[in-house]
Amino acid sequence: MISDFTPDLSSIGSIWDPFPPKHHHGGYIAPGRLVAHFPDHPWPYTPETCQAGMCDTTWYLNGELLLCNGCGVNGT
Repeated sequence: MISDFTPDLSSIGSIWDPFPPKHHHGGYIAPGRLVAHFPDHPWPYTPETCQAGMCDTTWYLNGELLLCNGCGVNGT
């Protein structure tokens, strides 16, 4: 389920995967974190196999949404 605090991604042409990841890069992931899916930009990893560094992220939606560059998990 997408929470009330999960931003609407339609303005950037993306949707949320409705199934939360079990962990990110082998570690704990806070409940409610979801993965953004961009139709024209597949992520190189899944959250469970992500190889991106801890700070390898990009802000979207004017600084309201922080996504992992490796897998698209919401790190906001």
